[in-house]
Amino acid sequence: MASKSQAGGSTGVTGVTGVTGVTGVTGVTGVTGVTGVTGVTGVTGVTGVTGVGGIAPMEAGAVENARDAIIGPRAEWDIATPAPLAPEDPADFKDWFPLGRGFVLQAELLTGLAFVPADPDPADPDFAKIDVFHRNRPGMADLTAEIASYTRPTMADFRTQVDLILNYADLRFDRMPEALTQVTYPRHYFGVILPLDVDRTPRTLELMTTAQEFATFVAQRIKMSLACKRPNHFAPELQANLIMPGHGALPSGHATEAAITARVLSILAAHLPNAARLTALMMRQAERIAVNRTVGGVHYPVDSIAGASLGLMLGEYFAVRAGARADVKGVTFDGRGVGDTDFQISDYFRDGERHGAPGRGHGVTLGARAIAGIETSTQLKALWDLAAEEWS
Repeated sequence: MASKSQAGGSTGVTGVTGVTGVTGVTGVTGVTGVTGVTGVTGVTGVTGVTGVGGIAPMEAGAVENARDAIIGPRAEWDIATPAPLAPEDPADFKDWFPLGRGFVLQAELLTGLAFVPADPDPADPDFAKIDVFHRNRPGMADLTAEIASYTRPTMADFRTQVDLILNYADLRFDRMPEALTQVTYPRHYFGVILPLDVDRTPRTLELMTTAQEFATFVAQRIKMSLACKRPNHFAPELQANLIMPGHGALPSGHATEAAITARVLSILAAHLPNAARLTALMMRQAERIAVNRTVGGVHYPVDSIAGASLGLMLGEYFAVRAGARADVKGVTFDGRGVGDTDFQISDYFRDGERHGAPGRGHGVTLGARAIAGIETSTQLKALWDLAAEEWS
């Protein structure tokens, strides 16, 4: 993605910082992981071309020579006394470099979540479950709400899902250009729909990256608890032609990240005249990105069911934390009995609304009530507002 007009094209400008981007191919999820944060620095562009701080080594020496020549004696200096910055001031936050903002925003988002794994069931070795709760900070309204609950499929379910992966393998030659360019966060695939541009929509790109990284962290934590084996453990004949990530399968990180991207951008652009069409296209793109991982042999379809349902909910939760929505409904996924159910994102989001899709003894269901009262993150709202201005 080298062109600056692409959604992730700014990384092509960063040049030297792209060295860290290489590790982003494996990253935390095998997607882009923490090093994907460097994609945010791409919004600032030129910093990576000349090295640290935007100053080339030879230029640093030349600047020092010029400094010695122009500053004059110490007695002539007029030392300023700037006004102190106000703590937590969004105006200050806007002046931060994007990488630093990214760290702050992930801390804001993740400290509002609590992950509670269920105790093992000695009578049922297949059983694994984790619940995710939102809790406001002490001193705020004392709200504790379950926003997600995920129960893994049985080993028999995964065995059945292997046949679906074998069928998808016939598409590998057609899909490989997509799948390989989607190993990292596939920003450009959404950027050609909305459209996004490093010069015109840098804050939207930064907001999108923040949402994707948030989804990565949440998906990884759930993966740890559910401990779902990858397809190659069941059938070596699959011989995935993508690198098999070294962590659990469910939920699919790609499906989670693609779904949160589609949902956040659809909320941000909800006022545009063609918003419904844009949303439909982004949801189809999210589905295709997830399915490409099954085509490549590294995910079962049920991984995408779990990931997409999680990502759609997290997209709305993200918007609530940014002050752009009033409430969110939680999501419950129970994979037991999924059998040969395939993945379609329209089962979970259609006509601009998120919904559940119960299946044969399993399914995705929405929380019975809308969860309101979740506190707004001042800093996330500041970034959201900047991004919204780009679409006004």
